[in-house]
Amino acid sequence: MLRYTFTVNCSHGSGLWTEHLTVVADYHPLTREQVAELLEFGYRHRQEGDAYASMCERLAQAIPGMTCQPPEDGETADKLHGLEQLLADSRYKAITPALVAAVMKFLS
Repeated sequence: MLRYTFTVNCSHGSGLWTEHLTVVADYHPLTREQVAELLEFGYRHRQEGDAYASMCERLAQAIPGMTCQPPEDGETADKLHGLEQLLADSRYKAITPALVAAVMKFLS
């Protein structure tokens, strides 16, 4: 089974922090083209849980203010929940410019 990962390691994953309960910055912006490519990948691999989850996680890392551990409340958390809902609702739909634009709203 192939393993897909698009995520950028946060300080925890890179070995810079040994305390995993410490909240660290995990914001890694994406361009509109990168978002479109990730969504296309996710659509092609929508039946593969690991691949789709990796795509979703990478999109979440592009939300300004994202941290590891993800925030539970506030503007960043609201954007995360909105993005997660949008991705869940569109998982089985073809990728359109409107979907890319909707995702980009959460990443601004």
